[in-house]
Amino acid sequence: MSHHILYKYIYRLMAVLLVFLLVFSMAPRANAAEASGSCGSNLSWSLSAGTLTITGSGEMYDFDYETKAPWYPYRAEILRVVFPEGLTKIGELAFYECEELIAAVIPDSVKVIDAYAFAFCERLELLDLGSGVTEIGESAFSDCYALKSLRIPGSVQTLGRKVFYRCESIPTVTIPSSVTKIGLSAFSYCKSLVSAVIQAPITEIPVYLFYGCGQLATVTLPETAEKLGDYAFRGCDNLGTVYYDGEAKTPEQIQEEIGSDVPGFDNTGYVAGGEAPEENRSGTTTENEDGTITQENTTVTESEDVTVSTTVTTTHPEDSLTGETKVEVNVTVETEDGWEEAISQVEDALREYNENVTASGSESTRPQINVYVKGTETVDPDFIDAMAGRDVILVIRMPDGSIWRLLGKDLDTTKVSTEYNLSYSVTTGSQELCQELGVNSCYVLKFHNAAQINAELLIELGDTVSNQQATLFQRDGALSQLQTVVIDQNGCIHFYLASVTNEIEYYVALNLSEPEEEAIVPKELQSSYGIPEDYVPVQYRITGRTSSWGIGIDAVTWIMIGGFVVVVAVVGILMFMLNKRKLKRGYIPEIDEEDLYEEEE
Repeated sequence: MSHHILYKYIYRLMAVLLVFLLVFSMAPRANAAEASGSCGSNLSWSLSAGTLTITGSGEMYDFDYETKAPWYPYRAEILRVVFPEGLTKIGELAFYECEELIAAVIPDSVKVIDAYAFAFCERLELLDLGSGVTEIGESAFSDCYALKSLRIPGSVQTLGRKVFYRCESIPTVTIPSSVTKIGLSAFSYCKSLVSAVIQAPITEIPVYLFYGCGQLATVTLPETAEKLGDYAFRGCDNLGTVYYDGEAKTPEQIQEEIGSDVPGFDNTGYVAGGEAPEENRSGTTTENEDGTITQENTTVTESEDVTVSTTVTTTHPEDSLTGETKVEVNVTVETEDGWEEAISQVEDALREYNENVTASGSESTRPQINVYVKGTETVDPDFIDAMAGRDVILVIRMPDGSIWRLLGKDLDTTKVSTEYNLSYSVTTGSQELCQELGVNSCYVLKFHNAAQINAELLIELGDTVSNQQATLFQRDGALSQLQTVVIDQNGCIHFYLASVTNEIEYYVALNLSEPEEEAIVPKELQSSYGIPEDYVPVQYRITGRTSSWGIGIDAVTWIMIGGFVVVVAVVGILMFMLNKRKLKRGYIPEIDEEDLYEEEE
């Protein structure tokens, strides 16, 4: 065979392969298969649409640095974890470096959270430890930088070394009286920690316990304390008051010992008896490279039902107190009885913030209120009403990781529900569903309850889908499109909805070829798209069943049109029948002479 003929066949073969690849790439494909497997002798796991679901009962396996957990290769996709009631132990290194995990609710059946179980879960914001945990192992939650609140249950007996090391966002902590052992550096570098209460009946405060907690202002020591460990308060330069009712040491001795760690405390610090107040404050001042000064003041209040942390940050020139001021309020609702107190605390925080802005003449930014719902499945509508009409951003995070963002000015003060269950679930759609929607990748969105509220629904899917497009569908009889949006750089979908319901099916389709409406660009991406700051806000879309008759708004419209047509037809028929009856009785209609004259012409 000549080289010419050989080359011809090679070219033909390459062309066939190219056509095959093009056809294959254009063909609709189903979502990737769900990952699953075993993680205990009676435990299984599966991963779908960012949710890792554990099923079964008993102890989870321990894992090591070589093999790690079976879901470790998918850790960047894990956004939520669902644990079964009946799980008794979370294994060593179980969720190590699951950096995208945003919420974890530990069931009451869990007794042990082993070493490094959640270490380096850098985005973990909401943590509920349940009521049954007795042991939390070494570095179990170390380097969870975003954790906004911490409640250690009264069942815990052992806290391992570095257990909450570098949890940089927790504002307050109480170590309950059930704890008998605390490892060194348990709370080192918790740089937002303002107050700490040690109720544990220990005789020695562990070495490095609060090392590097720069905002720590008040500490309560147990009556049993006889010795302060080396460097327990080193770097706690804002520490001002220590509460101690024990007899092993005098206030002067404690003052002197802490003074070896905190410069000046032996002269200006205060050691008192009794209990620390519910409200504690701390502040820091930082000189910036551009010559400006940043002042950050944090106020923390804690009760049995709710914890509120308010941080006011002001940046101003060195020679003036007027600058830009912003506030962030973090509210953690521990029980369903905490909502009334949460309303009061938030209103007080906003009032004080507005007074400070007015007094300083600073330029203010819109306050952001982050609500973390832990001890209940619902949001009290009174809390929503209290924020209605205010120029605030309200971000609500539910226990299962569901996230909603509301603008106070867009909220209606009229209650339409006795409670808001804002939880939802997202699962990977089937191949048949994706084909019906005309896409390669799709999801099923399920709301746990109905709600009518103007809100921005945030669906975290991970950065593998960032900057793509997502279209929301509903099947309320017929399949219809609701809204198309651009996914932000973090892989979060922003849908703008005025109502949702648990009675119909919702689907999310990625990269629909021809959506019915132009894609909405979320605020997070508007600057990169060149959209001006005065961009008109999107309209919230009504979905599902919103009429008082329990049917969709489209159906209501067609019913009204149909009703109008029927009424017109009935009136016409009645008029025709009446005229016909009159004619039979000899009735002669009157003729307008002007009309007759016009006809003759």
